[in-house]
Amino acid sequence: MSWNVLPRFLIALTPNLLSALRIAMGVMFPFSPDKGARASLILVAGLSDMIDGFVARRLGVASPTGGHVDAVTDKVFVMSVLITLVVQGAMHPWQVVLLLSRDAVVIAVVAYIALMGRWNAFRRISARHFGKLTTAAMFAMFLAIVIWPDGNPVVSTIFAITSLFSVAAAIDYLVQFLRALPQHRCAGHQVGS
Repeated sequence: MSWNVLPRFLIALTPNLLSALRIAMGVMFPFSPDKGARASLILVAGLSDMIDGFVARRLGVASPTGGHVDAVTDKVFVMSVLITLVVQGAMHPWQVVLLLSRDAVVIAVVAYIALMGRWNAFRRISARHFGKLTTAAMFAMFLAIVIWPDGNPVVSTIFAITSLFSVAAAIDYLVQFLRALPQHRCAGHQVGS
């Protein structure tokens, strides 16, 4: 093994390690003893979400796989926090359904791609602006709920904004998928001819 390869390998892992921190923080969140610890986990998770992509681009190691790792670790952290908040009565299940509308569309699109065997289409699935705004708004909403667990107009406002972003992201991903659908069908016919 060449010494020149090792540093590049470690550099390439850095953004994914930052992303993976969110899995550890997601596991720790339900067991955090107080709102200070929970707020800290949310802040660090939010910062790692902002920094990992920047670091990947800055170091020249951005990749589709890294983007997927980032998305999965976001989901793990978000689901941990949402489940914890519902179990503790800080959120209602209907609120979670509304907040996860973007994720429901993405899961449906991925399921369709998998069922149709169009594995190359996974490369075309990319983060969208509304999706990124939704994730950032969720982190802000989580922080607000932890800081003001008994309710506050700030929490209601951030929830409304996050919900709007999530629905807008769901529509955006669905439109992107529907526009790409004819291209996938044409590509399938060309391969089969």
